[in-house]
This record gives sequence, structure tokens and C-alpha cells, in this order.
Amino acid sequence: MMLHNACKDLIGQYGAVIIRTSRCIIFLSDLQAFEKYPVTKTIFKDLIEKRYCEKIYQLYIKNKHEAATNIVSIINQYLDETVFRKEQVCYIFDCILYGLGCIDHVNEPLLSGLVNSSEEILNTLSEQLSDLQKQYIDLLNKLVILPKDIIYDSPAYFSTQAKNQLYAIEAKIAVLSQQLRTNEPEWCSRVQSIFLDKHIKQKDNAVRDKLSNEKIQYQSLLNNLLIKPKIFFIKKSGYYNASGIQELLKLEKKIKILYANISDSNNNWCEKEKKATLYKYNISGMNMLLQIFFKVVLPLVIVVFGGMEGCKYTDSRESINHFEQTMITAKEKVVNNDYKNALRLFQQAKNEYIGSFRTEHYKNLANKQMKEAIFEAFSKANQALQNRKYLETADILSQIPKDSSTKGTDYTEKFNQFNETLKFKVKEEINILIKNISNNHGKLMKDDLNQLNNLLTLSPNDYWLNFIKKKSE
Repeated sequence: MMLHNACKDLIGQYGAVIIRTSRCIIFLSDLQAFEKYPVTKTIFKDLIEKRYCEKIYQLYIKNKHEAATNIVSIINQYLDETVFRKEQVCYIFDCILYGLGCIDHVNEPLLSGLVNSSEEILNTLSEQLSDLQKQYIDLLNKLVILPKDIIYDSPAYFSTQAKNQLYAIEAKIAVLSQQLRTNEPEWCSRVQSIFLDKHIKQKDNAVRDKLSNEKIQYQSLLNNLLIKPKIFFIKKSGYYNASGIQELLKLEKKIKILYANISDSNNNWCEKEKKATLYKYNISGMNMLLQIFFKVVLPLVIVVFGGMEGCKYTDSRESINHFEQTMITAKEKVVNNDYKNALRLFQQAKNEYIGSFRTEHYKNLANKQMKEAIFEAFSKANQALQNRKYLETADILSQIPKDSSTKGTDYTEKFNQFNETLKFKVKEEINILIKNISNNHGKLMKDDLNQLNNLLTLSPNDYWLNFIKKKSE
């Protein structure tokens, strides 16, 4: 019978106290526990005589679960005063700990100083390594500390005590791997890293799902809590009252915590969404004056001064209302960067105004808004170009009609300059990508790959872009 199994049977029959007495050696001899490794009998007897087994027993009585960790100091103390090899001594201590139930596995001795021959070791090394690796994987699942709340708690980790237990097996695996000359000297580190990465990814996915739901709820609250005042048909800027702000702040705090849990620096997402919502319902002082003029002052002037102009205004009221509504819709399109539809609606407002009241004034107003929209589009395109957002630049330019000169100002030269600059910038980016892929041994970093995909969307048939794409795959 193997020594560790014999220790377990003996302690099970007579209790842990048996390891303190010389009778233990007699009983183990009867069980032929020393037959395979005769030197173990001498070491075991020496441990009893020098009262080291007594020390092991006291550790066991004090705290069975920490005995395997605390016994290291006793082993080192014995090694300092003995001539026996460390491998021999550690094997005896492991057998005693196994018998006491402090550990659940004892590996065969590794070195020829304890076994019968080196040939016998080499025949069992592969089997021992496989058993140790299975035991290591089992311990990973057994010792890992999982978060109680996967969203807000830290991801899976190992305690210091667990790391010590794992380290004991890692050392043995390292020795066996070195003797067998395997191709995986860092097997334990790789397996543990994969194990923890799996749990980290689970947490990350759970947090992102939760964040997505919270963001949808926040956008819904922004729209539902927004107050849109209107006094005597005059629209005023939207706002949030005190209770609405408090409700939004509660959700903002949750969203910021979720962003922190996925190490995302986009902590000002809520502020951006709030500003965007308020901007859509922002009524400037000039806009309010225009509303007052068109809806209050102008009708009063017409009523007071009457005459033909008053009749014209009355006859044109339906056309004026249609013009104003179309202009408001067009301005909203400008705010949302939808310049194509904005320009179309400005032109529509101009063409469809058939009222006899101040006809030229309304048509000129539509022309003025078209010019301002085109100017803003060029400004946004230039900003995107400077920020290397070439797809956004191309999208904005595509919304500006080629016949924009018919609106009163010739934009053709400016439009052509933008196109030429965009082409030049794309060539510069291609040169940068070629340099980076050359310096990085045929590979592109994540940012370069994103830029490459953006440029391919812009110029799908470009030879160099397709060449770089193929080279980086």
C-alpha cells in the first residue's frame, strides 16, 4: 500500500493522535507502506523522535484548513537540521497531511533519490504531469472567488491562500515540464489567464448589456421630463425642472458607474445627450422676437393700417403659415446636420410661397437661410476634415448640391477646393498606413485598421488601399 493511503487508513482507525507515537511506524510497516520507498521509514521515524509529528498534530488541531499553508515553516526548520533531501522530506509531510485530510492529492516523488531507479521515474513523468494539470484545473474552479453581483463587484479572482495552493502545484508542473522538455513552460500561467479572462469577459458583456438598457431609459426620460412652454402661441426654450433634474441625476450616476466598470472614458455621454435634447428645443431671443412680430405685431399693424396690404396679408395667411412651418422644419434639419433635406425644404418654401403679401421678402428670407445652411455645411466639413473624419467630410459635401451657384452665391470654387483637399488628405493617410504596416512587419494596429476600413468605404476601388488590406490580413 502506498504511504499516503496507509496514513489515511491508520488515522481513520486510530485518530490523528497516532502520528505522534512510535506505534505509527509499526502499523505502517505492517501495511507495507515503506516497501516501495524504504528511506521514508527512516525519515518518518526521525520526525516522530524529534517531535515534528507533534508540531504537525498541533497545527491540525488548531486549524485543519490552514495546516497545509502553515506547515511550510516546520518543513524548513526540519530541513535545516537534517541530511535528508528536500524532495524526500516534502513527500513524507504531504503523506501525513493527506492522511489528516488537509490536502486531497499526493504526487509520486519526482527524483531518483527517493524511487528505485531513474528509468522508473521517466516512465511515469508524463502520467504525473497529466494528473497534476487536471488537479490544477480542478483547483482553479474550486478556489476561484466569483462576484456576488457581476455588474458592480470585482471580477473573479484568487485569494492569497488560494494562490499559495496553486503555486505548490505550479512548482511541481514546472519541474516535470522541464524534465519532459515540453513546449509549454508557461502552461499554468496561460491556463490561469484564459480562466480569468473568461470570467472578465462575462462581466464585461453583462455590464455592456446593462449600460445599453440604462442609456435607452435615460434618453426616454430626457424626452418625457422636458418641459416645452408656450405662452400666447409664442414658443419658449425647453427646460427641466428641479424634480426632473434629480430624477436624471440618479440615472446619470448609475451610467457613470457602469462606464467605469468597463474602463470606458466616455463618462460625459449623459451631458452630451442632455445638451443635444435641449438644443433641439432651444428658442433664441431673435426667434422669439420673430414669433412675436409675425404672430402679434404684424397682424396688429395690418388691422390698424388696413387697406390693400391688410387684405393681401389676410389672403396670404395660409401661404405664410405654410412657409413658416416649412422653414421651421428645414431649420431642424440643419440642426441635425441633414443639409440635403434642409436645402430642399428651404427651396420648397421659396417655390411654394404664392401669397401676394411681401412676396419678395419671403423668397429672399428663404434664399438667406439656404446660404447660411451651405456656409454651415462647409464649416462642419472643414471641422471633420481637420479631425481626420474623412467619411463625415465626404458625407457633408455630398449633401451640398452641385448647382448651389443658383442660390445667389457661387460655391463651385469652394466645393472643388474641398474635394481636392479631401483627395490630398486621403493620399497622406495612405502613405501613413504604408509606413506603419512596413514598420510593424506587415500588421496594422487597431486604430490603423479602423482608418483603413473608413478609407475603403470612401474609395473602395483604390489600388493601394486594397493592397494594404490584403497585406494586413
